[in-house]
Formats: sequence, C-alpha cells, structure tokens
Amino acid sequence: MRGTPAKILLILLIVNAIVFWRQAALERKRRENLLTNVETEPSPVGARFDRSVGEKLEKFIPAIPDARKQNLVLLVGMSQMYAINQYHSGDRVIAEVMDDELSPEGTRVFGLAAPNLSNEEALFLLVTMSSDSATRPSVFLFGACFDKMRNMDLREGYQRVLRNKAAVQRDVADLANRYANRFPLAAAKLKSTLTSATTAANLAVDSTFEMRLRDRVSRAVPLVKARRDINSFILYDVLYTARNKLFHITTTTKRPMLPDRYETNKQFLMMMIEEAKRRNIKFATYIVPLNPQSANPYIPEEYAQFKVWAEQTAKTYGVPFSNLENAVPAEDWGLTVGGPDFKHFKGAGHVRTAEAIIDHFRSVLTDTRESSIASK
Repeated sequence: MRGTPAKILLILLIVNAIVFWRQAALERKRRENLLTNVETEPSPVGARFDRSVGEKLEKFIPAIPDARKQNLVLLVGMSQMYAINQYHSGDRVIAEVMDDELSPEGTRVFGLAAPNLSNEEALFLLVTMSSDSATRPSVFLFGACFDKMRNMDLREGYQRVLRNKAAVQRDVADLANRYANRFPLAAAKLKSTLTSATTAANLAVDSTFEMRLRDRVSRAVPLVKARRDINSFILYDVLYTARNKLFHITTTTKRPMLPDRYETNKQFLMMMIEEAKRRNIKFATYIVPLNPQSANPYIPEEYAQFKVWAEQTAKTYGVPFSNLENAVPAEDWGLTVGGPDFKHFKGAGHVRTAEAIIDHFRSVLTDTRESSIASK
C-alpha cells in the first residue's frame, strides 16, 4: 500500500478530481480555441450550419435540408463563417441570415465551415455532399481566404467520414486519377490523403477494443472523458502561447506563402470548379471580408497577386466571383488578443456579409434552371 501503485492511484484520484472540478472550463476553453459560441455538446437538431465546426460532420449531415425538395446552397469556408466576436443572444451567422432571407424564395442555405479550412477540405465537402442526392447542392458557394492557401490535409472529423463512406472513397480516387495530368500536385495530395485515411489500421480504429473500452471508461473517469479538452488546452494554451512568446509571433506577424503549398492549393481550387461543373453544380466564390482598421499577416504583394489570380481564374472558368474584402465596415468588427481582429466580426458583420453575398449572387443562388431539383 506504500509502493508505486498506491502513489500512482493517489495521483490519478487527485488529477481526476481537478479535471472534474475544471471540466466545464476546459470544454469552454476548447470551444474558444475553435472560435465557436456553442457552449455545450453541439446538437444537430434545428441546426443550419455544422455547429461542431468539422469535428463531428457526420452528425450534422442529416440536418442539411433535403436537396431533392428545394434549391440547396452550401456555404463553405473557414472560421469567419461561424465565429461571432462579442456574441449577443440572438446573433446569427452568415448561413442563418442567408437562409432566413432566401427560404421564402424556395432556396435553403446550410453552412459547412471549420477553423482554417483548406481547399482540399472544401473539395472533400463538395465530393461528399454531392455523392448523395439528399445533400447534393444546386450551388456550392466558397469563401476564398488567402492565408488558407497554405493549409493542407483533412482534419480527423472529415477523415472519419471518408473512412465510413465507400462511395466517397471511390469518388476521391476517381478524382485523383481524372486530374492527375492537369493538376498533378493536387491529385498526388488526394491520393496520399486517401491512402493515409483508409489504411487497414485506420479503418479498424473506431471498432477496436481499445476504443470501446475508452468510451466506456470515459463515462466514469473525468480524465478520460476530458481528454480532447485537455489536448486542446495543452496544444493551444500552452505550446502555442509559448511558441508565440518565444519567437515574438503575433496574429499580424507577416507570413510568406510557401510556394509548393500555394501552387497545390491553386490546383485544388481549379479542380473544385471543374468538378462542380462536371457534376452540374453551380460554383461561385468570393474573397472574404477583412478588417479595414487592423493589420493582417499578409505580405501585400502576395495578397494582391492572389486577388488578381482568383478573379482571372473565375473569369477563365466562367464562374460567378466577387471581392467582398470591404463588405464589413470598421464598427462591425471585434477585438482579439492585442487589438482589432483582422478576420472575425460581430453579429452585425455576419448580417452585412450575408447581404453582400446575396446582392452579388442572388440570381445564381435562386436560379434552378441549370441544376433543377427534378434532375437530382
């Protein structure tokens, strides 16, 4: 009783007591790190956007309005789509504002957004949702963000969907082969993602004895139940903060674009446009709003070149495009650590962005002639 096992047991009891005491705070901190205002376990009931912000996409797919019964628009992008600075009860996100405005005209809008969403993930969402007639959109509306042109890979929540949907796996494999010559970097990345996400080890992970045991133990042991929240705390509040302090990094520190990743993401965006057209889905894209009173981490020359490229690409493919970087005025933005938030706005900013999107794309969003419900 005085040996190592007893000491370990005592330490575990103390740690579990602390975790149980701080469980609500850990969950709240994890939600803050995801930039979401959902305080508790997000429910798909009545949802008009993926409130799990990519963590549990499979739970929210049934909440998507039935595309066989009405015109469906999927609004896809990063955290700006759902994060509300200085949140007040009753505030709505962009997708909800658009849905309220357009539903009387027979068009429903659903938001699929996640923090730091990559172009590869946006392509994955296009393929996944169009693989089922119930979620196959009439319009795929993508909010293009310059700094996300450096991001890669599928987050675990999306990988889980990929593992569990054989039809999506086949579509992704076909996609990689179809565009291997035209978009070699993106196609190679797709093949790599598919291989890593669907190996025998990964396919079995959800049904292993270890996973089942962990889920059962988590019902009684706070330390196991809060493992995701603890990991998030260590990653963002300890390691991320320490890195920033050590290297004097702020949210506006200039970050040069990595050439290979930038080119790969360009190919992913073009592949997205071509694949949407091939599937008879209208594709539209816009450059997301930026705070006019805040510095940002963009190198001006690189960002200017990106805007020119995005507009020219849209013209080349004949898809609707708009630059909405000035759609939200200074008073509708919020604050972040160290000053004005350069990318996330208040509830009023969500209304302004939704109105700007509708003003620029209304005819595309509400026109069902090219992609009629009857043809789905």
